[in-house]
Amino acid sequence: MIDSICIFCKKAEPLQQKNKNMVRLDKTANLYHSIILGMLGLIFILSGVFKLIGIRTFAETVNMFCAFLGYKMLYGHGLLLAIVICSVELLLGVAAFVPKMREYVQWIYLIVIGYFTYITYLNLVCLYGQIESCGCFGEVIHLTPAESFYKNVVIMTISIIACGVYVYERNLRNNKVAE
Repeated sequence: MIDSICIFCKKAEPLQQKNKNMVRLDKTANLYHSIILGMLGLIFILSGVFKLIGIRTFAETVNMFCAFLGYKMLYGHGLLLAIVICSVELLLGVAAFVPKMREYVQWIYLIVIGYFTYITYLNLVCLYGQIESCGCFGEVIHLTPAESFYKNVVIMTISIIACGVYVYERNLRNNKVAE
């Protein structure tokens, strides 16, 4: 009977080690996820603030993009749209630091950055960069259409990584609960 208990203890030990490794992986994934979302949040906050500094110039840029994209109904309302865009960027940036909002914000980042990447791609390819500055960082940092597109591709890659780390982290939690 003593031998059977010892055999049971030896079998239980690897399971406990596996759970410790799962917890360690879960904490590591959570840390990476927090760092990546913090970077994205900071980018959105800085972008919103920098645009607010030169809101009139950004409003003109918004009007140019509305004309280019054929949004005739929105053309002429550049200042209102610029204020809304800056406000949304600031809110999304701050939301990245609110733990309960993280799950939703990362997917919204992916959608927003995907749309901005599409717009800068169209400006680069279809207009050959006729809209000189995208206004991504307002009057503080001027980017050429190519630089703006590549910046968006990098941010979109970071956003995809954030979503991937989140899915990995969620799967780890689900597997841990199932055992």
